[in-house]
Amino acid sequence: MEKVILDCDCTFDLPGCDVDDGLTIMYLLGAPQIDLLGVTLDHGNSDWAGVLASTRRLQQRLNLPFEYYFAADTGEQPQLAASDFLVQTVNAHPHEITLLGTGGLTNIKRAIAKDPLFLNKVKRVVLMGGNCFPLVINGHEVGELNFSIDPDAAQLIFASSVPLVIMNGHMTTEALFSRDFNRRLDTALQAQLTADQYEYYTKAIDDWITLQNHDLDLDGFCNWDITTAVYLEHPEFFTEEQVALTAEQPLLASVGRLNFDNRAHRLAAMPAHIKDISSFNQLVYQRLLAGLSNK
Repeated sequence: MEKVILDCDCTFDLPGCDVDDGLTIMYLLGAPQIDLLGVTLDHGNSDWAGVLASTRRLQQRLNLPFEYYFAADTGEQPQLAASDFLVQTVNAHPHEITLLGTGGLTNIKRAIAKDPLFLNKVKRVVLMGGNCFPLVINGHEVGELNFSIDPDAAQLIFASSVPLVIMNGHMTTEALFSRDFNRRLDTALQAQLTADQYEYYTKAIDDWITLQNHDLDLDGFCNWDITTAVYLEHPEFFTEEQVALTAEQPLLASVGRLNFDNRAHRLAAMPAHIKDISSFNQLVYQRLLAGLSNK
């Protein structure tokens, strides 16, 4: 079993916000070889309070068995802050935990502040974020969020020696959650979920598909964040490119742009493509069904 902590900005049911963090939680719960130790809530798709409220509803409405941890930035006082959970859990399982980061990464920055050796005790970090050049989908430029919202947090991870994988915005556009895929999944979920669960799930997904069709002319939406979870189970579904990150990342804060130099010493895996999209989609289908089975 691979021990995993997901640091994310889940906004599954918030109008106008991405659903992919929520889908990533469902995927991880449905993966038999992944032990989801906890979900730490960051900012990004929404503010801290919006992410917390959405995650609570997601867990309650779909009866999902995961623990989540948040920061006082939400306006509520947590029993155990997200950064404290990260430090305590990694110290309890040194070199065993993979961190998935699909949000602003501020919780990880705070964990490093509390324990400067924090990343030395992490098995590896898999991030969704960044771009190499302007990201354009069907003629529409799409802004970067996860690295640019707290560039200092991303830079701390880049400056460490922890094994690092980056799923950038270009590659993850290939992970299309299409209308056809959605219809197939809906048919199976209608027989599996209660009427209330099914209505909650399908409304969030259908609203996001409608918005992405309007904004980006997509017949579905890019399932950006779920690529991090798929990579854990099947890295062979992706191409095997590696990049050398420079110490200075001058455009990270403004546009989330990653800077490379072959002479740099900080290496990271950064797949350029999903090379087996059929197997990728079939795995996502299976894991989402299992994650929503409430078993």
